[in-house]
Amino acid sequence: MSGTSKTTPVRMPYENAELPIVGVVLAGGRSRRFKGVDKSLEILAGRPLIQRVLEKAGPQVDELVISTNGDPSRFSGITAAVVIVDDMKGHQGPLAGLAACLSWLAEERPEVRWIATFPVDGPFFPGHLVASLSAEALPKGVPAFASSGGRAHPVFGLWPIGIEPELRRYLVKRKRSSLVDFIKSQDGIEVAFAENSPDPFFNINTELDFSRAEAMCRESEGGV
Repeated sequence: MSGTSKTTPVRMPYENAELPIVGVVLAGGRSRRFKGVDKSLEILAGRPLIQRVLEKAGPQVDELVISTNGDPSRFSGITAAVVIVDDMKGHQGPLAGLAACLSWLAEERPEVRWIATFPVDGPFFPGHLVASLSAEALPKGVPAFASSGGRAHPVFGLWPIGIEPELRRYLVKRKRSSLVDFIKSQDGIEVAFAENSPDPFFNINTELDFSRAEAMCRESEGGV
C-alpha cells in the first residue's frame, strides 16, 4: 500500500529544520489487555483512535507512515499514509516496527535522516513534541525520548536512521526487546516535559483507560 497522509504538514520550528523528519505511528500491538481487539480502530469520542494520533502528529513532521504487524488494508478508509508491515518474527514490539520503517526509508526516502515515533494508544502528546526532541537530538546525532513526572516514555522518540544495523543486531540477540534498554545503549537523551493534568503521555491499555480517555477528550474538546 502506498500514498501520503491526508494531513497537510505544518512545520514546527526545530533546530536544523532543513532536515526532513518522517513520523511513524506504531500500531502493531496485540491489545492483550484491551478485549483482544484492534484498539487502533476503536472509536474515541467520535473518531478512530489512530485518526486522532495521525492528526496530532501530522503537523509536527514532513510525512507520516504507519507501522503494523497486521493487515495493512484495515487503515485504508482512514488515511492514505503508507503502511509498513514489520518483518520480524515473534511480535518483538515497537522496536521491530521501527526497524522495518528504517529499512523502508533507506529505500524509499533516502534523503530522510530522522524518524519520530508515536504510539497509536497515546493520543494526548504535546504539539511541540518533535520540536523539543529535535532541539536535543539533532545537534548530537543521538536518539531522544520523552519523559514526564520522572517516568520515561521511550516510545515517544526521535531516532537517527543510522541506528538500523545496531537495532537489528539487538533484536536478533535479545529474546525480549526493550525500548528503554536499546535507547540507553545508544546514549539516548531524555527530554523532560511538564507533568500536566491530564498526563500528555497517558497510554490506553485497558477498557478502563479508554473510558478515562473518552472523558479527557470531552473535557478538552468542550463536550458534555
